[in-house]
Amino acid sequence: MISGPRAFLELARFDFARGDYESALTGFERTALALHDVANARFGIGQALAKLGRKKEAIEQIKFALTSKELDEPIVATALIEELKAEETTQGLARTRSDRRARPSR
Repeated sequence: MISGPRAFLELARFDFARGDYESALTGFERTALALHDVANARFGIGQALAKLGRKKEAIEQIKFALTSKELDEPIVATALIEELKAEETTQGLARTRSDRRARPSR
């Protein structure tokens, strides 16, 4: 049976898996406050923020998690950062094209 701060982490992961990203975010934040090693909690915070559309914040949290050797899934974390950066680039290009179309021609 899991108890203590580690239980917060597992509950947050469960909330994330079932798609309740707000609850997962809260759970990961609680875990980060309760544990000395916060790498997995910060990664979870980053994942939840990404699902909530807060990509820049997500990248910051995941980068922080990657600074620790305690992170359970560093390869997954690195891949998620790359995915989020690619999405930001794609969205930026789409906005640029949209802005060009919205300008009145002279």
